[in-house]
Amino acid sequence: MDKLLRIALVVNTFPKLSETFIFNKVLGLTQAGMDVTVFTSNKKSNYRAFEDRLSLIQPLKVKPTLIGRGFLGIFLGLLKIGFTKPLEAMKLLNKSCLLYPKNLKRIIRAWVLALPLKLGYFDIIHFEFSGIAVSYLDALPLLKPSKLLTSCRGAAEQITPIIEPDRKMQLEKTFGYLDRVHCVSDDMVNTAEKLGLKPSQAFVNRPAIDINLFRRVQAYQGKSKGPYRLISVGRLHWKKGLGFGLLAVHQLLDSGYDVLYDIIGGGVEEEQLLFMIHDLGLTAYVQLYGSQPAQVVRQRYEKADICILPSLSEGLSNVALEAMAMELPVVSTNVGGMGEAITDGVEGFLVPPYQPEIMAEKAALLIDHPELRIRMGKAGRLRVEKDYLIERQIRNFIFEYKNLG
Repeated sequence: MDKLLRIALVVNTFPKLSETFIFNKVLGLTQAGMDVTVFTSNKKSNYRAFEDRLSLIQPLKVKPTLIGRGFLGIFLGLLKIGFTKPLEAMKLLNKSCLLYPKNLKRIIRAWVLALPLKLGYFDIIHFEFSGIAVSYLDALPLLKPSKLLTSCRGAAEQITPIIEPDRKMQLEKTFGYLDRVHCVSDDMVNTAEKLGLKPSQAFVNRPAIDINLFRRVQAYQGKSKGPYRLISVGRLHWKKGLGFGLLAVHQLLDSGYDVLYDIIGGGVEEEQLLFMIHDLGLTAYVQLYGSQPAQVVRQRYEKADICILPSLSEGLSNVALEAMAMELPVVSTNVGGMGEAITDGVEGFLVPPYQPEIMAEKAALLIDHPELRIRMGKAGRLRVEKDYLIERQIRNFIFEYKNLG
């Protein structure tokens, strides 16, 4: 009989609308019989948006780390541990002292970071973003003999090392302590190797979606008159390139196309997008819906004709997979691993980033040819059914965990 693995997944916030893929992973592992505990450093959550799916399983085990709780929260957490497991806590403190002699700050930091995870006696500790793993760098040696993993998903590997010069060195050191590193695409493996990842550490497990949730209720009819509805989904962050999406829509309108544009997501760039919408005269044509639960997103896909993904940086977009599962053709920038999910001219079109005129050109082609929309939509659904099922992703994670555990 297989050993029941104790798995810790470390995130910032759980569950989070913009990180539904983390929730899906926790749900899938739990339904597969794994003993999963989620550690969070942030009290915020979007539980209400996941209520319908939480009813499918036993209550999830979600625990706070000691960081992100303020001085009083850390003190009370340490006090509780001191009463319940004093010997284990002191042994870990002694190990931290041996690791970082004469550096009190690092001693305390490593100890506080490691305590909740170490005292859980986990077989597997998976930091769901490499940036989180970097923040635990001092504590990683204390977490052995647990097997340590992280995931490379996009921005932390593609963007942060450009903005923060020390990040490349930090990632290289972090990778040195890890047993395995999950990458969302082949392109991400190449990116991470330039940051110090050894090829033997990497495994690719591509994003996946629940095709039962993202399934059309009514067959797409391929309408031949407008308004044609375009849709983008994603947090309002510059890397999503939504300003270029607005420029593409502006060009379509200037060319006489009857289009509307729905943007679903929340984030720091809302002010800029609102300004652009007003400045480009798009107020009557563009709707910002804010962050929405999966069911609402699915309903908006159902009403759409084309999904556009104008991103400047991506690992491999879950949004594109959702749209493909909903039988929408996708016009995506050819960044990151997007070329691994979309074959240009089959499930959609791949266009260069920063060039909204080409995105508009491809969207116009789809508008002019309803049969092309239908054909690409059906091809997208088949591609997701073949390569991007959530069941496949969960099996791959369990395989990797069991090989380590």
